Amino acid sequence: MKVLLPEKGLVGPCFGVIRGLRMIKSAIHSVEKNGGRIVYHEYYMTKSSLRYAKLLEEAGLPVRSVESPDYGACDILSISPYGAPPSAFAKDMISQNRLLDSTCPIVAIFYQQVAEMTKQHRQVLIIGSKDDYESQTALKYSQGKATIISSCKDLDVLNWQDDFVILSQTTFPRDLFFEIVDKIRERASKAPVIIETGCPAWRKRVSASVKLGKDCQTLVIIGDDDSSFCSYVERLLSNTPRKIVRLDPDGELPDIATISTWAEPIGIVSSVSVTEPVIEKLKNKLEGI
Repeated sequence: MKVLLPEKGLVGPCFGVIRGLRMIKSAIHSVEKNGGRIVYHEYYMTKSSLRYAKLLEEAGLPVRSVESPDYGACDILSISPYGAPPSAFAKDMISQNRLLDSTCPIVAIFYQQVAEMTKQHRQVLIIGSKDDYESQTALKYSQGKATIISSCKDLDVLNWQDDFVILSQTTFPRDLFFEIVDKIRERASKAPVIIETGCPAWRKRVSASVKLGKDCQTLVIIGDDDSSFCSYVERLLSNTPRKIVRLDPDGELPDIATISTWAEPIGIVSSVSVTEPVIEKLKNKLEGI
């Protein structure tokens, strides 16, 4: 079967995940060279962070994932690319150079902006998915004072003030972000401050995936059920005649009988936390039929 993929870098792990892997590999090499021991702690347990830990395991790196860190049990505590709440950054770990912060730079800027605007006593609006780990973590950086807005309907119960600052979850669709921003502008008595914190690479991945979807007859989207990327790409292609197939990256591949109902060419796209072996396994199976 003929299989199409987006260009390299727009399918499989994103830059932030790859950067995090390189950082922890370098740290492990340095500690082992000095006779130390490594226990890798994933601070917050989400599907994405667990998959990141799995990437480390596949690379032969020593890993242990926990819901809360035991600072005395490891030589290095690593924060994943998805970041962690402020409470994870223990001062003693930082002072002893035992904390490895591999938070994606774009995600880190988002958290920093939320914290800074909160210190300035602004009313912070985070436009994003309410159940998304990133938005929930950003809420902690505001000490629970920010408000997460997922749709225009949420504006009906908003406590309107004069000094709004609007930020975006890094993986929130750009068109939906500005649709909500426009509604806020209509209702606010004072023009809000807008800080664009969306990830350009994520949005480029979405555009490339939609373009690929229009070039094929069947599009396979690999990602978790709650992935904003998967839901958004599926929505953008919902009015087209092509077949859309959602696959769980941790599930079994479809059987040949199911695949035989897919028209060619078949496109494969993925969310940023999906590993390359998962994509290669599906690609090889399709090309072998």
